[in-house]
Amino acid sequence: MPSQDSVPRNEAGNSGQPGTGAWPGPLRHFADQLDELRSADVPDMDRVGRLLVELAADEEFFAPLIAQIPSAAPGSRRLVRPERGPRLVLVHRPDGVMGYTHSHRCWVGDVHNHGHVAGTGPSPHSLILLGDDMLLFDREEYDPEQGTWQPLASGDPGRADR
Repeated sequence: MPSQDSVPRNEAGNSGQPGTGAWPGPLRHFADQLDELRSADVPDMDRVGRLLVELAADEEFFAPLIAQIPSAAPGSRRLVRPERGPRLVLVHRPDGVMGYTHSHRCWVGDVHNHGHVAGTGPSPHSLILLGDDMLLFDREEYDPEQGTWQPLASGDPGRADR
């Protein structure tokens, strides 16, 4: 899946959260609010989810980003990508295409449109918030041909879309 960074990667700032000054307002607000929630011993995942839904509802912000991803092919835009900690990705799958099912080994928040089945709605765009870089961890990926889970070593992104 091709990936294009729509927002420049920033250097780490306070509390390990990347510097947010150069980010567009909605991402800056999201990252600042997320940093506040992460300061607790145990983040309130309900509040993290509400924050993610609030960001996803900003059609004015996301419309140009969605328009930059070709509709006929899988693609993504990394929106928040620190060295460690939560990262935010906008992902697109064309009609009838899904990513392989896999584990993350970190918490995940996901707001998306289920348009995976051709003719059931617009092509899906997902806003995925990962608690950390999942490639740092050993994970698993489901192999539908064999009906089993296959190990993914750290650093292995797994297979592309199906």
